[in-house]
Amino acid sequence: MASNGYAIGASQESPSTEPGKGYFMENGRCGTGMWSLDVAKRFFSRGDSLIHGVDLSTLMQASQIYPNNKFEAMDIEEPWHTDNRQNRALVPGTGWIEHVEVDWNPYNDTGPVSPRLRYWIDELFDAMDQIKRPLRLDPPATQQALANAGFVDIKQEVLHMFVNGGAINPYDIDVGRWFNLCLHKSFMNISLAPFFRVKKWKPEQIEQLKEDVLDEIGERNNRSYCKL
Repeated sequence: MASNGYAIGASQESPSTEPGKGYFMENGRCGTGMWSLDVAKRFFSRGDSLIHGVDLSTLMQASQIYPNNKFEAMDIEEPWHTDNRQNRALVPGTGWIEHVEVDWNPYNDTGPVSPRLRYWIDELFDAMDQIKRPLRLDPPATQQALANAGFVDIKQEVLHMFVNGGAINPYDIDVGRWFNLCLHKSFMNISLAPFFRVKKWKPEQIEQLKEDVLDEIGERNNRSYCKL
């Protein structure tokens, strides 16, 4: 999503890319291609540039794309074929990546986090901890892992994503609406396996928790947020 000078998922403020020129690859969860299309339109619609979206499937992408867009179906964790391997050698010393993670731990600067949202996340964290796939973020460890891999000039930027569009400034309203929609669309995808397989919940219990949480985050005075 792009707003207020940001493309969430990619900042146009890279010190290594000239406006209108460059190569951008969105690895992995390209989804609908919204991010790639937005970057192509807003930042690289003119000039010698390519915005390359990669996902397991291209079925969700728009039928009409910009000339400097390219979408490809592949598993980014599998061995890359020749033309993608060549990307690693383009403009040596000037490439950059943006690594994006969601801190699912909810916050609220004006009061307590809404109770059902807090309960959902605590139970989700516990389930994922039990199977040794923790969702808890450790930014220092992530930065150290990037440094160990050879990346330099590592910077961290934290954005707030409110659970609805009840904010005051346009940026938070826009992001809050999108995040609320994401929670509506992805609640069961995130929750079903951990709660059913690990916590041994019944499907109807998970569905009830979904309704409770979504009702709660729909209240416009709910100022809870997660961090990106």
